[in-house]
Formats: sequence, structure tokens, C-alpha cells
Amino acid sequence: MADNRDWRNEPVSALALSIRAQNCVRSTRVATIGELCDLTEDEFLALRGFGETSLRETSARLAELGLRFRTPSEPRQYRVWYPGRASPSEVVEKAHWSLAQLGVSGCTCNALEAAGLTQLHQLVSRSSAELLELPGVDDHVVRDVVSCLAAQGFRLGMPIPSDGSGT
Repeated sequence: MADNRDWRNEPVSALALSIRAQNCVRSTRVATIGELCDLTEDEFLALRGFGETSLRETSARLAELGLRFRTPSEPRQYRVWYPGRASPSEVVEKAHWSLAQLGVSGCTCNALEAAGLTQLHQLVSRSSAELLELPGVDDHVVRDVVSCLAAQGFRLGMPIPSDGSGT
């Protein structure tokens, strides 16, 4: 499939990914193959709905075109990031935010702290079902958490990329 064509300006749909992968890419608003290549593998995996299977599929399609994901040490070529989502670097930077910094209500903060959750990374690593299993956490608490996370571009179940420090 590789030729002399500049695939970076082509729409992501030109990769002919599976329907699931296409729908996930569409939801991120990454429009071109170049924007997709501008992501690292960790950033790709942080996109909602993407996992190892999608990574393998997408990497293989990119390789067929002589392309690949950006490595963390390479500079970003595009300034575009998927709107409404925190970038992986923002996730790492904000991972240790307190619940107050996140902006949850006092009642939500009290319920979560009583359950031993005090920082953002402890919330995003869990699902709503996991939160509901905690004592004192009900639907109102989960809705508050989901709303506050969304306002900051985060979501429950979001992987936290490594910052390289081992912390």
C-alpha cells in the first residue's frame, strides 16, 4: 500500500481501520493521518475506547504506509489535540490534584475521603461501578465526580500515562 503519496494530509478514514477503531478516532476529532502519527503510543492508548488491539491494528496500518506513532522524545508536529479530553501530559501533571482542586462538592469530597480516595489519579483509574462499591458512595457522588472530571477533560477508567519518574 506504501507509495510516494504524502499520507499525513489524508483523512484517518484512508487507513481503512475497523469500524470500532474508526468510531473511536472520529470521537477524538483527530482528522488526518498526520495528526494520528503525532500521538505517542501512550497517548493513543489514553484515547477513550482504544486498547492494545486497536494499537496493534493502527500501528500495522501505519507501517504499511511507512508511518508510525511519534516517540516521546520527538517534537510534536501538530498543535491539535482532541477537544474535550485532557492530553496525557495534562493527566500526568494533574494526577495528584486533590478532590478540592478537581471541584467536587463538599459532600462528595467527604464521601470519597472517607473511602480513602483523595487525589485525581485515584478516581480516574476506577469505573463508576467500582466507586459505587465503596462505602458511602452513591449515585449522586458518582454523578458529581463524572461531571467534575468531564469539565477538566477527564473520565472514569482513563489510563494515566507514565511520567517517566516511576512515581
